[in-house]
Amino acid sequence: MRFLGFTLLCAFVWVALEGSPGDGRLVMGILIGLVLMTLEQSSLRRANFLSRAKAVGRILFLFVWEIVYANWEQLKIVLAPRIAVEPRWIHYRMQLESPRLQALFAAMITLTPGTCSVEVDPETKTVYVHALSASDVPGTVARIFERLEEPLLRLEHV
Repeated sequence: MRFLGFTLLCAFVWVALEGSPGDGRLVMGILIGLVLMTLEQSSLRRANFLSRAKAVGRILFLFVWEIVYANWEQLKIVLAPRIAVEPRWIHYRMQLESPRLQALFAAMITLTPGTCSVEVDPETKTVYVHALSASDVPGTVARIFERLEEPLLRLEHV
């Protein structure tokens, strides 16, 4: 209950600071709350503050970079004379153990333009992802791991 309350409080504070709930601001507030609560968990209390701050900073930097990159790729698709997309369903098997980090990972996939996580199967640790244009499925899976899951794995093991 404490986790949910704090996450919602962060979301509403973020929306209040931003001025309006539109344009994904509520989702961003929830994401911030999830990151903060993950940092607070007992497994991370043993790690020193600098290690946690470095891991969170790396996650935020890579996530923002991934959003910028994905927006650029989507812009190229939209402005092309002929829209050539190859939508695909990808069954992505996660290595994350923490349910909170798994939820954060799925949210990060959904917030990245051109991808959407549709379902998370906690038993098999599989995320079902719809990608707007994924002609190279192994490359897409490698990019998701490198840019989104690997930094969360580092945070999980700090």
